[in-house]
Amino acid sequence: MGIDINGTKLRILIYADDITILANNTEELKEMTEKVEEATKRIGLRLNKEKTCWMGNVEGVLRIQNLEIQKTEKCKYLGQTLTFPNEHSEEIKDRIRSGWCKFQEVKWLLMNKKTPTSLKAKYYKMCIEPALLYGAETWAWTKADRIKLSRSQKKMERMMCNVKLRWGIRSKRIRRWTGLDEVVVKATERKWKFGRSVVKMPEDRWERKITTWKPDGKRPIGRPRTRWQDETRKKVGIDWMEAEDGRWQEALRHYTEEIKDYCHI
Repeated sequence: MGIDINGTKLRILIYADDITILANNTEELKEMTEKVEEATKRIGLRLNKEKTCWMGNVEGVLRIQNLEIQKTEKCKYLGQTLTFPNEHSEEIKDRIRSGWCKFQEVKWLLMNKKTPTSLKAKYYKMCIEPALLYGAETWAWTKADRIKLSRSQKKMERMMCNVKLRWGIRSKRIRRWTGLDEVVVKATERKWKFGRSVVKMPEDRWERKITTWKPDGKRPIGRPRTRWQDETRKKVGIDWMEAEDGRWQEALRHYTEEIKDYCHI
C-alpha cells in the first residue's frame, strides 16, 4: 500500500490533527482509512468524516462505515490550496486574496495621508508580504501568475501612496517612495533557496526523493502543465542538481532582471 517513490512507499502524511493518506486506488484508500480510524479510536480521538474528502484520477465511490466520503477537486491542506488536476494558479489567487484581507484589516491606516510611508511599508513587510508568499517555495507557477501577483502589489502601493492610476505616475517612481522589494522576485528567491537546499539534502530525505521521482505513465496530450522544476531547469540548466552555487547565483541574478523587466519595475 502507498505510492512507490523510488523504491520507498509513501503512505501517510501527518501534521498535528491533519492527515493525508496516499493510495493507488479506492480499495486501498478505504482499507488505509479504516486502519487510521481504528488507531485514532484507541487513543480517544475520532475521525471527522464531515471534514474528510478525497481526490484522485480514478472514478469510484469511497465509503467508510456506510458513509460516503465526498470526492473533491479542491481542498485546503496546511494552509495551501490543493487542486486536481494540480494547478498552482488557484493557490496563488488564494494568496492574493489573503494579502488583500491583511490590507483591508488596517486600510484606515495604510490609506491615511498622515501615516508615514515608512510605517506603511513596515506593516506590508510584516503582515501582507508573508500572506502573499506563504508556500512560495512549492509553486509551479506561470508567467501569468507572476504578473497577477506583481499587479496586486503595485495596486496596494498606489493605495498606500494615495496615487490614482489616471495620474500617470509610473510604478518605478512609486516603488522608490515605498522602498519595497518586488514580490515576484522575493517569491522566486524563496523557491530557488529551497531548491538549492533540496540539492544539498541526503538522498534519503523525502524532499529530495519527491524532487527526483518520475511517476509511472505519460503526460497527457497537449501543452504540458508547468512543473516545479521547469523554472530552474530552464534558467540553471537541465543539470541544475549538479550545478555549483556560483552558477545558481548568476542564473538567479539574470532571472530577477528579467522578472523586473516584464513586471515593469
